[in-house]
Amino acid sequence: MFKLLKYIAITLASLIVLTLIVLGLLIAFVSPERLKPVITSQVFKATGRQLIIDGKMSWTVYPYLGIKVGHMQLGNPANFTQKDFVELDGATVGVRALPLMHGQIESSGVILTGMNLTLIKNARGEVNWTFPQKNPTQTEQSTDGTVSSGNKANFGVAISAVDISNAKVTYMDEQAHQSYDVTNLELHAKNINLLEPFPLKGSLDFAAKNPASSGHIALTSDVALNVDAQIYSFRNLDFKLQAQQQVKKVNLELEGNLIANLNDQTLQWTDFQGKVANVSLAGKLSVAHLNSNPVTTGHMTIQPFDLKETLQELGENTDSLQIAKDARGSLDFSAAGKTTKVQANLTIDTLQAAKLKLTQVNMQADFENGVLSLPLTASLYQGALSGQAHIDLNSSVPHIAIHGKLTNVQVEPMLKDLGGANQKISAQGAGNIVLDITTSGSGPDAVLQNMNGTSQFSITNGAITGLDMGYLVDSAYALVKKQSMPKNNNQTNFGNMTGTIDIHNGIATNNDLLVDSPRFTTHGSGTINLVKQDINYIFQVTVKQRGDQKDDTQNLYGIALPITITGSLENPNIRLDSSALAKEIAQQQMQRVTNQVQEKIKDKIQDQLKQEGPVKANQLLNNLLGH
Repeated sequence: MFKLLKYIAITLASLIVLTLIVLGLLIAFVSPERLKPVITSQVFKATGRQLIIDGKMSWTVYPYLGIKVGHMQLGNPANFTQKDFVELDGATVGVRALPLMHGQIESSGVILTGMNLTLIKNARGEVNWTFPQKNPTQTEQSTDGTVSSGNKANFGVAISAVDISNAKVTYMDEQAHQSYDVTNLELHAKNINLLEPFPLKGSLDFAAKNPASSGHIALTSDVALNVDAQIYSFRNLDFKLQAQQQVKKVNLELEGNLIANLNDQTLQWTDFQGKVANVSLAGKLSVAHLNSNPVTTGHMTIQPFDLKETLQELGENTDSLQIAKDARGSLDFSAAGKTTKVQANLTIDTLQAAKLKLTQVNMQADFENGVLSLPLTASLYQGALSGQAHIDLNSSVPHIAIHGKLTNVQVEPMLKDLGGANQKISAQGAGNIVLDITTSGSGPDAVLQNMNGTSQFSITNGAITGLDMGYLVDSAYALVKKQSMPKNNNQTNFGNMTGTIDIHNGIATNNDLLVDSPRFTTHGSGTINLVKQDINYIFQVTVKQRGDQKDDTQNLYGIALPITITGSLENPNIRLDSSALAKEIAQQQMQRVTNQVQEKIKDKIQDQLKQEGPVKANQLLNNLLGH
């Protein structure tokens, strides 16, 4: 037994020495340059394209025993104007010697440097990455006269390592006038085999035109290949994407275990961990019918995050969003072809949007066929908000429809947040508001400009601050009576205020404002330009009758005192329209004189009837009327 082992050892040593001697002689005396015509001829026979090897070919020992080739180019088909399909600065192919003796090609590694690959779809729809297919039953005659079958391989091929660096890939679609560039492409895999997982690492930069975008992708994973079962797994997958399109940015990180089963045509992504900007996601994802009509489904939980910070990191405009803290929730989604469905539950502890402060915000988001529906409930200003928004994203400009209801909200702090603390006119009280509007646009001004709809409102037990109607009424009365001017309390208390608003192309019109206060009744009408933020409004204030005013010929009972409000909403001009008031007073006095004359005529006629009879009474009436 010992002698047998000894003979085996001597034999193996002899074979190794013999192999080394043969390789040494091959490297020393055989020039790889002699292989160029053979290689170019075989490539042309297989592809119909010209391969040019103008770089030097030489044997290499490190890092692999094999052949190193310098610069080379593979051309495009004749119907393409661009010259090259692929260009390489250099390639090294390492070959293990012992498997060659058994008719197997085992590469200890492939190194490609400076690869420049150009993929083209020309104006006729033809592509340059397809090659002529040989008939599997076709037979070919070898150079020595023997015939070999085209469906039988003479060699098995295995590659245990791939090292690609400084590569570039360009894709051009001349029909769609689009192009994409991949640069700094790196791909490294070692210990490639079908028995154990092997590490894979890659990265690239990309840029696109029409629309313009750019970014960086990096990937690492442990790859396992089960070719017989058609199962391919990527364990400990780590994928990172940084992308930018104009001012919009995306930072995406994905982790987990990805398994593709090509027999079942399924893909499963388990232990999914993702991060988009500052939003952390966890869940699972699956894809069915990979080769026919892929159907993707998934479930994700969303960890607490700051929504404003998210939008800022994505490059979105956040001017109308002041605070959006502790947002969290979950989502379920499915995608098949052009159909995407998303159902999400989202809660936000504190939200300030368009300067409105909301708490305990709950949203149920449904996205389907390009339409986003957002039912919403929240607490705000000691009251409640309930409503629903529909956002149609099927066109270049979003179309928005909103129905909302505010119940028992405190109007004063809400108006201060909306318009600022320095508003000249505001209101107090508990308000109820119903709003139905439609609009479109991608910016605040466009949304206001295109706004249309209606609103109804009522405020109880409140006050108009910045406007003392009693002061204006008393001032008018003082002018009539030539008395001293009253004190301005800068506030008008009321029991109820009601009205409706019609909005057309960003202009809000109200014609039925009714304010009921202890001393007078007020009607209002006018417009507010939501885009320009200005107002043109008039109050008609009617004094309620008091007992001591009944016989006063110069009281203001029954007169509608006109109060105009014009200018900017922030600092409007408020004044009593004295000319209109004078006209109203003159008309009132004239009417009173007319009434007094009519009363005297009536009394005269009554006396005449009593004294002289109907004939004399009719004659007197005709005389008074000028007949």
